[in-house]
Amino acid sequence: MDDTTINNHFKNLKDLKSNNSSFGNKLKMRYQKQEQLFKNMNKNLDQFMLNFEALNDNSKHIHKMMLKNILKEVDITIEEFESLMRLKNKSNHQFHKGSQTKDDANIQLETFPENIKVLLKKVLKALEIWGNSDS
Repeated sequence: MDDTTINNHFKNLKDLKSNNSSFGNKLKMRYQKQEQLFKNMNKNLDQFMLNFEALNDNSKHIHKMMLKNILKEVDITIEEFESLMRLKNKSNHQFHKGSQTKDDANIQLETFPENIKVLLKKVLKALEIWGNSDS
């Protein structure tokens, strides 16, 4: 192998490393933007829920439509959101087991029927995102 071949391989390796770094940075920035979007949505949802109880029926309908649009951004239906709120408010000790980790919850999730897993995965993802936004 001559010096030119070695230099070309070295240059290709440097280019690959640079491209990987650039891709990693773009991925990290995209993740941070998405994380900020979820944090903002959480704040908006909290404010929405606080104001919702004080509204009359006509206003509640309008705000429910607004909520549907907000939830559509994270692929959650109103019914799934209501389930999420019931789950969050209930603090079901059997499901959470106090200090259950995300991995433990995902393992336990495998015991549920397939049609329920989809909703619960969305709930776990939302709880994780919304839980992180408090810090």
